[in-house]
Amino acid sequence: MAWTQATIDNLKPKDKPYKKQEDNLVVKVQATGLIVYYAYIRRQYQYLGEHPTLTLRQAKMKKNELFHDKYMGKFEESKLTFEEFVYFKDFQEWSEGNRVTHQARMASMKATILPILGKVKLSKITKVDINRYKNTRLKAGVKKTTINRELTDISGVITQA
Repeated sequence: MAWTQATIDNLKPKDKPYKKQEDNLVVKVQATGLIVYYAYIRRQYQYLGEHPTLTLRQAKMKKNELFHDKYMGKFEESKLTFEEFVYFKDFQEWSEGNRVTHQARMASMKATILPILGKVKLSKITKVDINRYKNTRLKAGVKKTTINRELTDISGVITQA
């Protein structure tokens, strides 16, 4: 059911804070009764404002602006190329902390993925680029299982971006 301003106005506080989410717009209701709007973008909650200062309509507009900025490449990370992001400090720290095989994966990316996708901006990577990568690797005689492993690495980079 789509939210209306009345839906937000009628949210009641509970013993513990709780969240309601619709279309990446999150409403958090504190135990004190404070209602706060957030946009869920890039797996992070971006603060939009508090109710009643910010209406539901204004919160939706702010969320849509943030999503527009994300897809237009106005966020700093999305201006980077694939290769720049792979060597970016934040990605390196994530990879070292979450991948047991960090060194091997980085060596593999440097040898196979970066020569093909390295110069493409993260915000511009499309299905065509991924298919071009797969076809290039298939023509080189690489097995499909190896390509799938490399696609997992590409997916990891894009997810972190």
